[in-house]
Amino acid sequence: MLSNQVTDQPAVDWQPKRMRLRYAGTCSSCAAALPAGTQAWYDPARHKVRCADCPTTQPQGPQPAVGLEVGLADPVERGVAGNSARREYQRRSDRRIARSEAAFAADAAWRAQVKLDRPLLGRLAAITAKPSRGPEPQHVTAWKGATANKK
Repeated sequence: MLSNQVTDQPAVDWQPKRMRLRYAGTCSSCAAALPAGTQAWYDPARHKVRCADCPTTQPQGPQPAVGLEVGLADPVERGVAGNSARREYQRRSDRRIARSEAAFAADAAWRAQVKLDRPLLGRLAAITAKPSRGPEPQHVTAWKGATANKK
């Protein structure tokens, strides 16, 4: 018989529990390979497994800072607000300047070629069509504004 009563669901138990592994894994403490079918501790809150031989408590000593583990080539730079925004602005600005300089070089080559091809009308075309770099677009200046707000 179906009823519309709400049943009390048991609270989810997020404590580590010892179980037989369905899938192969790696111990989060000692990095040992754990084949499927072995007994191990499973922590459902962290989705990690631990050997049955490893201690159940975490070490109480100082933990290494995030990003400073052995083997990482470039640790995260900390302490200066807006550094990444400043680098992003510089990268975008440099890219825009390089593209516009390439466009100016292509334009100068076109002007020289048009003057050679058409001596009279080429000079007139070269005088009337002046390229302009113009102001920085919004997608570049937005990163500059982000760095100014962080100081």
